[in-house]
Amino acid sequence: MEPLKTDRLIIRNWKLSDSTDLYEYAKSELVGPNAGWAPHKNEEESKEAINSFIENEDTYAIVLKNENKMIGSIGLHSRKPDDSLADLKQREIGYVLHPQYWGKEIMPEAVKRIIHYGFIE
Repeated sequence: MEPLKTDRLIIRNWKLSDSTDLYEYAKSELVGPNAGWAPHKNEEESKEAINSFIENEDTYAIVLKNENKMIGSIGLHSRKPDDSLADLKQREIGYVLHPQYWGKEIMPEAVKRIIHYGFIE
């Protein structure tokens, strides 16, 4: 995927070099359990997660432009929880954000952009 841009964000493919930034928030008890996974124990675990994101090609890194820092992720997942709707064009959006950036309207900005990409572009 080509990088997607908003006023403050770049949504792009993952890089292994994102592991330090990912571990910074993925180790938090505030993040992983809310997203359905255990807090990361070390940076190696974050690298393994990034490899999985790269392989699956449905989760993207969110970079805050003014800090050039990866602060979260957003995914467009091909999950269909209701089989009666399986024929519809649909995706599930999943996301996580570094707690330091909560309350700054970053996720609404990222979600709007990823919806535009996923359903219009």
